[in-house]
Amino acid sequence: MAHRVGIELLPYSCRVVDVSATSGWLRRGDSAKGSARIAAVHEIPYSADTAGVCATEVRRLLGRRRNGIRLAVWGLRSTHQVFQLPNADAGDLVVLARREARQTDRSLAPGADGFLADAVLAGERGHAGRREVGYVSVPPAELQALLLPFIDAGLAFASVVTPAVAHARIVHHRWGHAGAPATAVLAVNARSTAITIVRGGVVLFARELPWGFATDGAAAAVDLTSFAGRLASELRRSIVFLSQQAMVEVSHLLVCGDMPDLRVLTAPLQQDSRLQVETLDTADAADAVVLGASPAEQRTRAAALRTAWALASDPGLPFSLQPREATSPGLGASFDQQGQRRLAAGVLSAMTLVAVAWGGVAWLAAGSRARVDSLSRQVTALTADLQRIEMSRQETALTRTRLAALDAFGSQGPRLARVLEALAAATPEEVVITSMTASPATGAWRVTIDGQARAGTPAGAQTLFSDFLRGAAASPWLGEPTQTPVMNVQANEPDAADQGRPRAVRAQAIPEPHWQLGDAGSVAGAHDLRAGSLLTFSVVFEVRK
Repeated sequence: MAHRVGIELLPYSCRVVDVSATSGWLRRGDSAKGSARIAAVHEIPYSADTAGVCATEVRRLLGRRRNGIRLAVWGLRSTHQVFQLPNADAGDLVVLARREARQTDRSLAPGADGFLADAVLAGERGHAGRREVGYVSVPPAELQALLLPFIDAGLAFASVVTPAVAHARIVHHRWGHAGAPATAVLAVNARSTAITIVRGGVVLFARELPWGFATDGAAAAVDLTSFAGRLASELRRSIVFLSQQAMVEVSHLLVCGDMPDLRVLTAPLQQDSRLQVETLDTADAADAVVLGASPAEQRTRAAALRTAWALASDPGLPFSLQPREATSPGLGASFDQQGQRRLAAGVLSAMTLVAVAWGGVAWLAAGSRARVDSLSRQVTALTADLQRIEMSRQETALTRTRLAALDAFGSQGPRLARVLEALAAATPEEVVITSMTASPATGAWRVTIDGQARAGTPAGAQTLFSDFLRGAAASPWLGEPTQTPVMNVQANEPDAADQGRPRAVRAQAIPEPHWQLGDAGSVAGAHDLRAGSLLTFSVVFEVRK
């Protein structure tokens, strides 16, 4: 179980949050999502005159956990700027940001000792190979003097930041970086207040106010209406300034701090600023609450610890304002001896990995070739078996089809025999059935009958066919045809030019579903045929199974 410590150092109080997080590969990164649990919280009085006493008490409370502490310091003369820089690596971004910052403020150059206390917050990548970068700096001597009592007490800091940077981590916990809206953070404490506006992990605006809800008297005597109006006025002024300078539209407001019952500020702030207001007074980690305390006290405690908890729960804070020697102003790779040793070790490790990988690839290639040869022999041996299996499958399918046909004939044979009897009874002697096809349909057999009717005239041939249809319709097995019959009439028509030559007459199709033929003479008159005629037909019936 790994422990991390976050400290918020206000002008009047030192808040310490000790969190425990599950370590290991399976839980890596979970702490940033709220799985870090608060193991202990402490609040120690602090002032510039009693810094040594406070540092000693912090060391006593932390015990052996004296390293890797993350610290947010209030009251520093900090500078927060935003630049649009080329998309470079972290080291080059620091150099580029320093150059841009010095062009606007010469006081940010290194002092006589050559030390700087600054950091870069890289934001989202934009268009044309640029990205938004935040640059924060504080006077190194001022910060060093403030840290000295804690360093003398044996505490080691992994990261030292301003409250605005800590608030940027709060926004990151709430939204993440990708597509995060511009969000304002309002920290309301007893004797200090901070306004921070963050977008994409970059601090766009930071302001610390030397007053709070109990600056002029006891917290119980505060006029909440007047105080909320004052807060809303300062917040509105800050948002308008940022909007005019950078065309940024703020949409959300997160409120934290040690003010009792922060929720009373929600309605006034929302009404005046027209932002979506959210109070950070819920305990993300259950251990943050105080056992036996009322819900209101637990909410106040959770909101007061929010900044220190955000620092402690962050698994990797990549920046720190601790004073260090300024790097060369030139871009490119400039390494100290430790960096050179790390680079040489990295190159040696890479070469070793390449050699091991090459040997492994050669061994795997030899094994793969042997495996491929073995598989080729197996495929050759199995090809004949596959052919025999396919032939057997085809024979089995043919046998099943035949058996299915026999089963169908066995079950439906008597019914089809009745159909044949009905056809025999309905067919006149002059009508000859040339073929009959029975195919299965849904719940029925579709019977297609092809035949011929011979008579002296086309009308007579059609009369015979009509008699055949009436006889079939009278049978309970056949009934009316399901489709319009198809007929073709051929007649031998003698004339002066060529007697006895057969002449094809256009096929006659009865359009209606009832095949009642009228006067034969009318048909004959229509075609004016006097020789022998042959009518071929095809008609479809449906026999229920």
